[in-house]
Amino acid sequence: MSEQTFDEWKEKINSLVKSKIQINIDELPDMTYRNWYNNNNLEPDAISYIILGEYYKSVDKQVQFCKELLVKSNQCLT
Repeated sequence: MSEQTFDEWKEKINSLVKSKIQINIDELPDMTYRNWYNNNNLEPDAISYIILGEYYKSVDKQVQFCKELLVKSNQCLT
């Protein structure tokens, strides 16, 4: 891995994530960025996949909740 400052490294991750979901990583739930940076085990693209996976898991849960709510509201109308 190249020698980047923490801020440069995190900005690379932000750029990768934002290119996929148009959301800055600072707007997403906290992750262990400092640990990942200090451990130096994962490249920014690998970390972006972790972040995106967590984001999509959350979106899936929200969609499932909305579906269940819609079904319940339709049951009340009938």
